Amino acid sequence: MTVFGNRMLIPLILCALTVTLAAPPQLGAAIPPEQEYWQLISSRYGASSENYAEPLLEELAVFESLYPRSSHGDSIALMSGVMYEHLKNQPLALASYLKLLYVYPQSPLAATARGKLETLAGNRRRGITALFSDKDLEVLQDHVQRMLKQDAETQGGEQGCFDFLLLLADAGVKDMAAYTVAQARHYLYRADYSWRADRVCVIIGDMQKVLRKWRSALLAYRSAAIVDPQGESVGMALFNAGTVYLRPLKNFEMSRRTFGEIIEQFPASMDAARAALMIAEVDLEQERPEQAIIQLEDTAARFPFPEIKIEAWEKAAWVYEHKLDDSAKGAGYLEKIAAEFPEQTRTAEVLIKLGRIYEDRTAETAKAIDTFIRLADLFPENPLVPRYLYRAGELAEKKLKDQEQAATIYKRLATAYPETDEGKKAGKKINDK
Repeated sequence: MTVFGNRMLIPLILCALTVTLAAPPQLGAAIPPEQEYWQLISSRYGASSENYAEPLLEELAVFESLYPRSSHGDSIALMSGVMYEHLKNQPLALASYLKLLYVYPQSPLAATARGKLETLAGNRRRGITALFSDKDLEVLQDHVQRMLKQDAETQGGEQGCFDFLLLLADAGVKDMAAYTVAQARHYLYRADYSWRADRVCVIIGDMQKVLRKWRSALLAYRSAAIVDPQGESVGMALFNAGTVYLRPLKNFEMSRRTFGEIIEQFPASMDAARAALMIAEVDLEQERPEQAIIQLEDTAARFPFPEIKIEAWEKAAWVYEHKLDDSAKGAGYLEKIAAEFPEQTRTAEVLIKLGRIYEDRTAETAKAIDTFIRLADLFPENPLVPRYLYRAGELAEKKLKDQEQAATIYKRLATAYPETDEGKKAGKKINDK
């Protein structure tokens, strides 16, 4: 069966879960002629768009569902944006104008949409109201400003519509979530687009999560394998479903089963590696830290991805330190990361954690000093290096009473980072002696 054929099954499948299928409508259904219906809507819009904002938005939604490939799509996007502005709904006005640029970049209305976007993207809350502003919306506004400044071109059509949906999903603005779900469903089931259909199902699921509609999210994620069984986002959809079972729903059995399904279907993939890590999270939620360690060790051994090994060993260190009260064993996993991946950016964070464990948890001061020096050796540009070099000097001076080593560290710090607070303090210590 084709992707299109599979996709058309979804509404039937979901409906069958809850109600008996109704008889098909009569052939004489009252569907208004497109042009006459459009004239009615556009004339009312021209006469009093502000007074009729809500009903006109409802009518435009009906029009789009009846005529998903209408030549008036760009006008619908612009009109929707204007009416959302009338309703003081800045997020959906912004989304409507973005849709026009992404889906209809060659439209003569695109210039008007750009002007509207410039105003909306620059409109930020001020004063006390800024405390209640949506940071995700501000990030999207920043993106829009960069896009307009760079005069970025969009693909238009099906590809442009997909990019538009992906942009809204990545932004994660709560006030746009229901709108994004509706637009994504239109993409799949009305406009009959098939490009990355499985990924669009993930978008729907992610937006349902934003709306805290957990079971609606699960249905959307499961739809991905129906619309495109071989799609590259099927693993992602299953992974996201597993996380819904794990955290909001706390259905540990279904979470474990879903993550296991990913490993079985995509055994060598990054999705499978991430699912293996999440099985350890299920173990921890069920208060089984020893089993979590076994799972993490198996994951690090099984998958070749450096980021997965680092995450598995780092999590194992956390489990030993916080769940099994064995910081020494935890430090061993962090040492493995530093030894095997000395140039990975994340290793800098690992060395800081390791040094703190040696200093605070295992009371191995010499090892703490060596670890902070390794941090400076491997990541001299890291902005945290001056702080931890200074700490190494303090430990040598005050804990080990090794004045020679302390002086060497302070001299290095004052020479390499003379403009930092720590560099100035180190220079003062050297001069005082």
